[in-house]
Amino acid sequence: NIISKILSNRRYIGEYRFRDIVVPDGIPAIIDKDLFDRVQSSLEKNKHSSAKYKADDEYILTTKLYCGNCKSFMVGESGTNHQGLTYRYYKCIDAKRGRGCKKKAVKKEYIEDAVLNVVVAVLTNDDYINQLIDALLEYQESENTDLKLLQQQLSKTNKKIDNMLNAIEQGIITDSTKQRLQELESKKKDIEVQMAQEEISKPKYTKEQYQQFFNNAKVADLKDQQQRKALINYFVNAVVLYDDYALFYLNYKEHALKLKLSDIEKSSDTFLNALPKLDSSF
Repeated sequence: NIISKILSNRRYIGEYRFRDIVVPDGIPAIIDKDLFDRVQSSLEKNKHSSAKYKADDEYILTTKLYCGNCKSFMVGESGTNHQGLTYRYYKCIDAKRGRGCKKKAVKKEYIEDAVLNVVVAVLTNDDYINQLIDALLEYQESENTDLKLLQQQLSKTNKKIDNMLNAIEQGIITDSTKQRLQELESKKKDIEVQMAQEEISKPKYTKEQYQQFFNNAKVADLKDQQQRKALINYFVNAVVLYDDYALFYLNYKEHALKLKLSDIEKSSDTFLNALPKLDSSF
């Protein structure tokens, strides 16, 4: 990163910058502009190239994929054959270390695509999504008890301030009255600060916002590595992989979906029909 910043420093071609003001040839150049532009082009190509290799080597099911035989993690591995082709797969860590597990390795792209197919199929189940949104809204209300207590404290403090102001309007003004009013005003500010902090740390979402989130997830680009990774992180808790089927434990859902791997490989319509009826256990 340091070298990249040095190579991208436009001061070397004489460009002077002060805040939003840019002055070409404002200082003596020490690098030819044509050379500088060629370096920037190479840096841009290298950035995209490294991103591609990083995406290929990123195993998005890490810590979520388990061996059905021994329940150990299945971890990412890669190997290159004599023709120079690289193969990427997940392998049971006990099988890898020779601890007796005979679970075969599974191709990285195959199992990641299979899990993503399940996620997308679930997202297209409107009944399930509506139940999930209702459950999230209910959980949101029950979870934020601290904010409710602060709101009650604020309401009581406001009433006390109103009472003090009424007393002042009636001519009851003493040193202790003024001091008490200042104390109440200070307490009110403290409560409002705590409420703001609570709302920031535990934001409250509307039904429409949740719906928009799920709608966006439903149309995610499964060819984009970042979007693939986000879908896995948001919706998948664990996948237990057996030889011919898998158990899918989704976030916000207590019971697993048991699906044959052959069903997941079918067309989307056929797969949706094979998907078990989703219950309301979250």
